[in-house]
Amino acid sequence: MYSPPLVRRPHFFSILIVIVALGVITGVTVGLSRRAKPQRPITPTVKSATVAVQVVSSDRMTLANSQVLMVKLQNVSGKDIKMFTISSGNTYVTRNYLFGEDSFKAGATINETISLPIRCKEKLS
Repeated sequence: MYSPPLVRRPHFFSILIVIVALGVITGVTVGLSRRAKPQRPITPTVKSATVAVQVVSSDRMTLANSQVLMVKLQNVSGKDIKMFTISSGNTYVTRNYLFGEDSFKAGATINETISLPIRCKEKLS
């Protein structure tokens, strides 16, 4: 007569504990690997790629819950400017006066606002 081999019943709670422990170890490993790289604070700077527009000043301000950079620009050329772009890091602001009568007049000074990233914590020098 044939008798099947004895099969041991798995211990449900032992297997459950091992699976939970592996999940916790995996979660801790992933969490620590994301925190391993400290982020450098961004120092906002504004540069002008042309001699026609001069950055007079730039001041960091808080509006509501967001950080912005108030930039004062001056047109030092003898001509009106119809379009310009200013940037701070990866944030750009473009003003386009091509299809209107307005322009950045020669010798005029204007204020522009650039939104700053949330992680931007260092003071502007």
